[in-house]
Amino acid sequence: MLPLPAVRGTKSPRPLMTAALFPPQGTYVSADAGNRGVALEQGFVTDFQHPKEVCILGSNEMLVVDLDNLLFDDKEAAVEMILRTARSEVPVAVHTFNSEHPAFWALHFEPLVVIAKTQATAVEGVKQLIADRDARREPLRKAK
Repeated sequence: MLPLPAVRGTKSPRPLMTAALFPPQGTYVSADAGNRGVALEQGFVTDFQHPKEVCILGSNEMLVVDLDNLLFDDKEAAVEMILRTARSEVPVAVHTFNSEHPAFWALHFEPLVVIAKTQATAVEGVKQLIADRDARREPLRKAK
């Protein structure tokens, strides 16, 4: 079954499945239409051009941000949104060619933020982060 197409800035009508069968839902932020198209093909269900468009995400979702291609080059808003999202227990992947930029220093100290140079490396890093987190969770106990 082919996934239904997603519309920019909206949730996909694709039904939710278990995490064991499908990757977690993801939100992608980039002003580059090509990168957003690739993200939708990879299974991301929402995409935005500006960090302020991103709403509250659930802990079963992930956020991927292209810091090199943001609408209005608003890196400060992006860093603020990434920190807020990571501190609410949502894994975040960031890809940028300039990870040493002074505005990005705060991101290096967040345990749920993965920083990489390419989109593929960032997504793989956050998927590993999610797998590690899920492996540490205790299984549900049956009520007596």
